[in-house]
Amino acid sequence: MDLKRLRINGPRLRGTLEEMAKIGATPGGGVQRLSLSNEDKEARDLFIQWLDALGLEITIDEMGNIFGRREVFRTLHENQVETERPLVIVNWTNEEGTRFPPAMGASGVWAGALERDGLPVSGQVPLKETGLMTKPISTATVLKMN
Repeated sequence: MDLKRLRINGPRLRGTLEEMAKIGATPGGGVQRLSLSNEDKEARDLFIQWLDALGLEITIDEMGNIFGRREVFRTLHENQVETERPLVIVNWTNEEGTRFPPAMGASGVWAGALERDGLPVSGQVPLKETGLMTKPISTATVLKMN
């Protein structure tokens, strides 16, 4: 396959984004899903379903960050493109820090920039209640995009 002709399926991506946006939708057209709330749990469960439907490996670390593969990976998969190194997409827990400061706490723990002990989210009951608290994960290279 000519990789220069490889394209994301735009309508499918839009449908995916719109489906996720229904969870925690606000009357003004926005979305509110506070970290580890019922809405966040519902969205994370949907994300896991999507990853699982593709037969992809799903891993959850000690901070509840979900590591898997999604839209770019669907395109690569359906076009049978193999990469030189594994690609992973992450659903970071509490990335904005709205419910549990500081911002980027869970990704900071994963990157080794912050210690898990002492972060408000690490000892919160919601993290344990969601079942998203497991073990540390390591990856060789990271490109973090928002």
